[in-house]
Amino acid sequence: PRLAWAFWGFCHRTYREAEPHPGYALVRDWAERAPLGSFGFTSNIDSHWVRSGWDEAHLVEVHGALRWLQCSVPCGPEA
Repeated sequence: PRLAWAFWGFCHRTYREAEPHPGYALVRDWAERAPLGSFGFTSNIDSHWVRSGWDEAHLVEVHGALRWLQCSVPCGPEA
């Protein structure tokens, strides 16, 4: 388990420190000009869409995101 947690710690730190590349902003700009609106659906867990300015109300991070604590069992009133 220690090696697995060390690997996850490395991945988590790398995701948090990485900056979104310019393509995220380009797609966001296209979406903002879409006459009928837009939404994003991503399997990325690095939150680069949010960090590049994407409106969270129009974004689905289907696998979750590192920035959120997610319980494996109900752990609060919203769960």
